Amino acid sequence: VLESVFALTFLGAFIFKTIGFPQLAIAMLISINMLTLLYILKGSLTSTEEKLDEKVIFLNKIAFYGMAISLVGILFKLFSWPNAEQMLLMGMISIAILSVFVLFMRSKRSNVTLFTKKYLFRLIFVFALVIALKFIPRTQLEHRKIIAKPYVTERK
Repeated sequence: VLESVFALTFLGAFIFKTIGFPQLAIAMLISINMLTLLYILKGSLTSTEEKLDEKVIFLNKIAFYGMAISLVGILFKLFSWPNAEQMLLMGMISIAILSVFVLFMRSKRSNVTLFTKKYLFRLIFVFALVIALKFIPRTQLEHRKIIAKPYVTERK
């Protein structure tokens, strides 16, 4: 439930910010931070489920940590902070590799209930957002007010 609230808050603030309400950038910042913390907690708490084997727990932890890194990269990119490209790349690679493993685990074992359709949708949605921010040219993202223009000060 919390994940849906934070994700919808982010999407709503993102849409309204691109329409022309730059004040909602703080809502984007807070919602992405809360989603990142939630994913880190979800990744950390998976080991408490005793029915899962070590491979499934490991893949789940890496998937949630990869999504957390991706969200931090998205945050950095949206606010034009340094090292956004590296964070997006790390998150993109980890999610891409883990998506293959998750799909393999799902097809191999039908009794693994951890990798649900919602889980896959979450991975694919974050991956698609990372891909879009990574490969759409910066000038187009700035023109559409998706990312902020870097603030440069001159020394006197």
